[in-house]
Amino acid sequence: MKLEIRVEPLPGFPDLDGAHELAWGYLLDRVFGDAYQAGVGSLSLVLPHPTLAEWGWWRAEQTPARGERTGFAALDGSRPQSADRVYTLRFGLLAPAALRNRTRGVTPRVESRLFVYTLPALLASLPMRLSNPRLRDAGWLGMRRRFVSEKPVVAYYCLEIGGGA
Repeated sequence: MKLEIRVEPLPGFPDLDGAHELAWGYLLDRVFGDAYQAGVGSLSLVLPHPTLAEWGWWRAEQTPARGERTGFAALDGSRPQSADRVYTLRFGLLAPAALRNRTRGVTPRVESRLFVYTLPALLASLPMRLSNPRLRDAGWLGMRRRFVSEKPVVAYYCLEIGGGA
């Protein structure tokens, strides 16, 4: 897949470790998987952190172009540009106010949403901080099971996917 990446660093963006590292894996996998299924051959990607550019290049190498459609992914909360397939990231209620206020994008004809790093996952992960191995394991499994939702739920990130304008 042909890929163009622009990095727009966001003040207050969280470190890419732990839950946020896992979240961005889910987000980028969904964007590239959907782009392949939708026949996107050329994708423009706007990212909020320089490390994510490497992750994007790797996924582009693994994702063959399946058509001639264009895609635009505004994963920094900005307004998406016109394309055949549009991806917009919104920062949800679990994100700091500075990031929530950054969200300005409107996804035309939203077809699906993906809520990532959800409140149920955050709550399920609390036992992971305890010294009991069984409780840590239960917390880890509960957190993974509830980390992503296609149903509306309070989350840190919300990815909207839609058709172009």
